[in-house]
Amino acid sequence: MSVNNKAKEQKSILLADDNANIRYLFYEFMKISFPEYNVETFEDGIALKGRLEKNIDDIKIIITDNRMPPGNTGSEIIKDYAKQIPMILVYGGEKYIGEKAIENGAVGYLLKPIYLQKLAEIVKRVLSP
Repeated sequence: MSVNNKAKEQKSILLADDNANIRYLFYEFMKISFPEYNVETFEDGIALKGRLEKNIDDIKIIITDNRMPPGNTGSEIIKDYAKQIPMILVYGGEKYIGEKAIENGAVGYLLKPIYLQKLAEIVKRVLSP
């Protein structure tokens, strides 16, 4: 298998957060914790939704913030895509937002500030065969 074919077949973890520092931290943590996956980042719901509209076949899980101006919230994207792709909502706010995300199909939620180890546990559970 050539390098190009391997890259095309590699499964992806998508991360969306409007805070560049959080995005970078999650990116680095996921790259170290799950090196067999391609990790892609998005700064808002518009960019994430654009990626989802192109192709979802390679996506194994999405970790998304809730409020990411401008455009779609993580909750809206969960409503639209959680039946097709496992999703985790990471947000600051009231607990009911996470509970609603679960009702809409998310596999989990974490309130900010989060413990990266807890995030890794949820991701491992989802990615395990």
